[in-house]
Amino acid sequence: MTAHQSQPEAGQAPTEDSLNLGAVQIVDVVSSVVHDLDELDQRVHLVMERAPTVLADSEKLAEVTTSLLRSALASAPESGPIEVEVAARCLAQSHKTTKSGGEPQECRALVSVAIRDYGTDVDQPTRPNHETSPDLEAAFMSARKIVQLHKGTLWMRTRPEHGRTLGFCLSSEEVA
Repeated sequence: MTAHQSQPEAGQAPTEDSLNLGAVQIVDVVSSVVHDLDELDQRVHLVMERAPTVLADSEKLAEVTTSLLRSALASAPESGPIEVEVAARCLAQSHKTTKSGGEPQECRALVSVAIRDYGTDVDQPTRPNHETSPDLEAAFMSARKIVQLHKGTLWMRTRPEHGRTLGFCLSSEEVA
């Protein structure tokens, strides 16, 4: 483990820059978040494939998933469909990683999560929510930091007539 991924000492809560690492099945984390935020099981459609168990902080990954899904729920029309996909590959379809001083490489994510908001017209501004906009911005900054601590990438893609996709890829270590 690297210095910023160290376990907290006994009796201490993890700090913002540390991870409480353990074996995590991202499908379980995402399913729990979706169930909590879509209580009536009407707006969110889950698409999940078997993903490997990774060494990660399940609570912090739940925070990231919650931030992204809340953003999609807040910006979509009231009845707009939202799809959450979990896969054992990169779902970004657009980002490349670059090692320092090297050539761009394909993302080698062990697991990724994509939250697609098909109901948002990217040519039109999303529904503003002035009370939560600063909170959402802070949540995204926190989400980015958490994903980076997990050796991952937070990404967003918008396409006219296809809405917006928010997601993250993790390259954390696979647990045997």
